[in-house]
Amino acid sequence: MEKNNIMEDKQNNKNQNNSYIYTQTFDNKNLLDYVKNRINEFKKVNWNKYLKKNIIYFVITTIEDPDLSNRIFCMIGYSSDLIETYNELENTFNCKLYLIGLKLVKNINDYEEFDSIATTNFPELSIKLKTNNQNYKHNRIFVFDIELYNFFCNWEDRDEFDKKAIELEESTERMINELYGKY
Repeated sequence: MEKNNIMEDKQNNKNQNNSYIYTQTFDNKNLLDYVKNRINEFKKVNWNKYLKKNIIYFVITTIEDPDLSNRIFCMIGYSSDLIETYNELENTFNCKLYLIGLKLVKNINDYEEFDSIATTNFPELSIKLKTNNQNYKHNRIFVFDIELYNFFCNWEDRDEFDKKAIELEESTERMINELYGKY
């Protein structure tokens, strides 16, 4: 799948009334293949090191499109407990989430900086959905877009992992692989 095909699909997304025409739908085979590929690639990432850390997450959601336009939605937010947040989001929005990006940050201020820039640069992609749960003021739902995803991917981590913890994790992973490799 060519990235250029997806970008061409996105060109001329404004009609004569200057309103945005969304091509980021489940009907867009090129984009859907791109999303599936990102999901499959991220399944290979060992994200255990992000648990109990301050992070910005990027997930694809199965939230129903309130406009019935079949758009692909993503959610970008802040968490200090990825597993708890992940489970709460699935329950609150009654949807599945597919993690495709994580960034390590120092605190909520880093997320607020990212969110401010993302919503300024991609205002047509930000979606307002109502939920009764006020715990989710630190996440935003967007129409998934490759440029938005690239913006996220290029955003630099604002913190670093503890080197000793990484060495221990790698050592443990090697031991598990050796153990299971014997069977």
